[in-house]
Amino acid sequence: MNKFRPPRMGVLLLVFSMFTLLLLAACAGSAGKPGLPGNAGNPGASGPAGAPGAPGEPGLPGNSGEPGNPGEPGNPGPPGPPGPQGSRGLAGPQGSPGVSPAQNMMLSTAPYVALDSGFMVAGAGYQPNESVTVFMDIDGELQPSLGTTQASGAGSWTLMIDNLGENKGMAAALNARVGADVTLAALALDAGLVSIGALGSKGSTSEVAAMVVKTMPAKASTAAALLVGTVADSGFTAGAAAIDGELGIWGSGFVPGESVSFALTGGGSTSQTALATGTADASGAVSGTATLAITAGAYTVWATGDMGSSASTPLFAK
Repeated sequence: MNKFRPPRMGVLLLVFSMFTLLLLAACAGSAGKPGLPGNAGNPGASGPAGAPGAPGEPGLPGNSGEPGNPGEPGNPGPPGPPGPQGSRGLAGPQGSPGVSPAQNMMLSTAPYVALDSGFMVAGAGYQPNESVTVFMDIDGELQPSLGTTQASGAGSWTLMIDNLGENKGMAAALNARVGADVTLAALALDAGLVSIGALGSKGSTSEVAAMVVKTMPAKASTAAALLVGTVADSGFTAGAAAIDGELGIWGSGFVPGESVSFALTGGGSTSQTALATGTADASGAVSGTATLAITAGAYTVWATGDMGSSASTPLFAK
């Protein structure tokens, strides 16, 4: 077996190195000052992340911020279901009876009432069982009572006047105005056109126009007609006349021989103003003239015959 022998050159190098180290150690002086630190080396690679630490204590709450602007209103919700009906309240006190708005009245001998005979007055639309006073309005001031009656449960009533001239209210003398020998019946006859009214104790009222005559005409004309106007060089103007001028009046259809009175109403007055009189001829025609001492405005001219014929027509005074 061959033994391993190091090369000779290697042994020599080893010996030389050991000798050199010994020489250096014997010749070394005292240690010098430490040198300056070297530059920092490059950071090493990051190590793996450590485990998370425990959570810290919560911080104090911050200050409140400014309030924000109000938002847009939302859409209205659907209406809720109606609530239950409430209980019925107590009844209020009963009011006073009202005045009937539909009163009406009629005369059995319309449009005439004769002093030597009677007639029936009938009305409707009054309050049930209302007491009713019937009267004659002669001139707006003289209003004699003709009698009283009572309405039925339906608000209708009647009153029979047996004889107008002998009626207690009409036969009374008017001492204060024209003397004791003149009765209200005579004044009504002079007035001609009057109103027969009915006033209820609960405020109901109605009126109807009537012509007062001495005797109810047996053959009163129903075809009487009336025309008024002025005649001038320029021609005839119907239905109009000048103030303080002359008015022409012409009538037809009256009873032959009938005495006819012409009168004027209107201009804000309830009384009649006599204009003229005339007598119907054999053909029933009648005429008259009158001077108009009135103010401007609308009027009505009446023609009333003593046998019951009557007619009227409008007149405009300017």
